[in-house]
Amino acid sequence: MGLGMGSVLLAQAPSWNIQADQTKVDFVIKNAGLNVDGNFSEVKAEIRFAPDQLSTSKISAFIQVKSVSTGIGMRDKSLKDTDYFDAEKFPQMTFVSTSIRKAKSGYIASGKLTIKGVSKNVEIPFQFDNEVFSGKLTLDRLDYGVGSSSWIMGDEVKISLRVPVRPL
Repeated sequence: MGLGMGSVLLAQAPSWNIQADQTKVDFVIKNAGLNVDGNFSEVKAEIRFAPDQLSTSKISAFIQVKSVSTGIGMRDKSLKDTDYFDAEKFPQMTFVSTSIRKAKSGYIASGKLTIKGVSKNVEIPFQFDNEVFSGKLTLDRLDYGVGSSSWIMGDEVKISLRVPVRPL
């Protein structure tokens, strides 16, 4: 193997296994003036990350829409229907990073977020401490066709992520 080839192999960011049973994807949205909390419990991800190898770092995440839970069965059923997430036609949401860069505090993953067949470029600020990725972002649900305009339900959805990992 030539010297150049060995350098490329050494430059690859390491892979991480997510601890799916401890992973949290939580959201909050205003409905009738009150905060409605919920989460998605089925998350898979392919993560290559090292703070000193950001150019070869990559995150791909897959969230099963059917795993949505707000603690109220009728609401959860409604969220899976065609008016909201349309879980039968669009069973998963995905995020695939195109780049990861250092930020003032932590990192920023830029990439494509796809929800209900609509892909948008987003930036997700995150931290990586003690083998845990954590981040927050705010989305407009209408950008992804989740529900329609409503004077009762807010458009803004606040999402928080906590993804414990172990080296592969």
